[in-house]
Amino acid sequence: MGLVGSSKGISPTLTEINLSAVPIALYYSLNGSGSTPIVDGCPTTITVRQCFQQLLSTGTNNWRGQGVTGVRFFFTLAGGYYSTPFDSAGNVQTAWTQNLYQFFADLRSYGIQRVTPTPVFDTWSGPPSMLQTRTMNTCFDMYGVPTKTLTLSFVPWLPYGLDPLDSYYPDRTCGNGTYRDGAQTPSDIFWGWSRFVNLMNTVMAQAHTATLIINALDYYQESNMQFTVEGRMIYDNYRSVDVLQSLRDRMTANGFDSGRVAPSANGPPKPSPASGHCGSWYGDSALVLNLSELVGAIAGPLSKFGAPPGHPDMGGELSCYNPNYPNNDADTSGTMPSLPVWHSPPTFIDMHSQKTYLGLNDTGDFAKTFYSDIWAFLVARGLSGNYVVFGETNPVSRPGCDEYTVQQADAAMNGVQGSINGYKNSLLYANHASSVVMRPWQRTEYGYTCTPNPNMINPPFNSFLP
Repeated sequence: MGLVGSSKGISPTLTEINLSAVPIALYYSLNGSGSTPIVDGCPTTITVRQCFQQLLSTGTNNWRGQGVTGVRFFFTLAGGYYSTPFDSAGNVQTAWTQNLYQFFADLRSYGIQRVTPTPVFDTWSGPPSMLQTRTMNTCFDMYGVPTKTLTLSFVPWLPYGLDPLDSYYPDRTCGNGTYRDGAQTPSDIFWGWSRFVNLMNTVMAQAHTATLIINALDYYQESNMQFTVEGRMIYDNYRSVDVLQSLRDRMTANGFDSGRVAPSANGPPKPSPASGHCGSWYGDSALVLNLSELVGAIAGPLSKFGAPPGHPDMGGELSCYNPNYPNNDADTSGTMPSLPVWHSPPTFIDMHSQKTYLGLNDTGDFAKTFYSDIWAFLVARGLSGNYVVFGETNPVSRPGCDEYTVQQADAAMNGVQGSINGYKNSLLYANHASSVVMRPWQRTEYGYTCTPNPNMINPPFNSFLP
């Protein structure tokens, strides 16, 4: 492998690609019909498999030619995007498993070394008919008497309800007490955890057989532990299931690093000014509040998670800790919870980074501050040896689609800073660049014309070329 000489590259940081959902069930099928492909960027006269082979290795902007050495991809759980792992009895289907293995083998044959399979837990994982609505008792007082009756929606793969009056976000109607007192998914709807753990064990086994490395398993996408019911994705308190530890055990059994299993954290807020940052209740930068909350949840009884006191209510802007600020709305019905079991900290962190500003220097200033604050977080937590993944960074879009142009991503000219230039000026790059992975986002489904498939990511995301 040769080092790219361009000053615009991110070497020794590695470049991977973050694909949207892969239609595993149709891997050997034709790529659509007529003029409507399933996977964008390929004709309907070839198979889905041939399409991915083409995107990997041939044609303009193919991923390997741009230096991509790892792939993260989503797969749906109940046919939401041509992926149906389970039969009617909840067993992993042999045909689905074989298709997944072939996808892995194809990645490996074209030089992909690392893979991060990510199950889809939102409502897109299945058809709308799988979203069932129930009226539930919730939010219990000290005597165990429910204080609220709510109408919530449930899907079989989530252990908590979604609030139809809150844009189907996770239930947070009991505030920080929702982890403890929020409604559980009824047993006649919820699949149970063994089905999911068996599925992930199958996925790990196929990756191992294809001689790929699962080096950072983000099994729950973009967690936001201010919705405390999301803590059940680590330890389900109703069913007494340690989800994280179960997956770590399967990683060990399949020959992978058990420390490389954890949810990813939702991205940072968008401060104004762009260079703004401040402290959070956790003592870290408020730019990494979602990461602080996630690590706090994983630590179990030793730490807290949820909406911390002294911050404005949840929102997109920077929330700074102020001990004189009253508890926000999410904290009024209970103190911040802890998970009842301890877990060792993961040996990687994965926080998504998708913020840009109209001004190029603003984008660079934000990136420099954010990535420097990530390094400060690692040092303060004793995690400076961790592998660091930015599991979704902004794609470089076609002109007129959004503000994340090549210039926003790069801008290493005339002293102007884009996001990559800001990263290269950060403390994270100066101290930890060889242990960082950037994953530009790549839509593969037909119809998302703002991000062509394959997309041009080199420059600025170039690192090593084959």
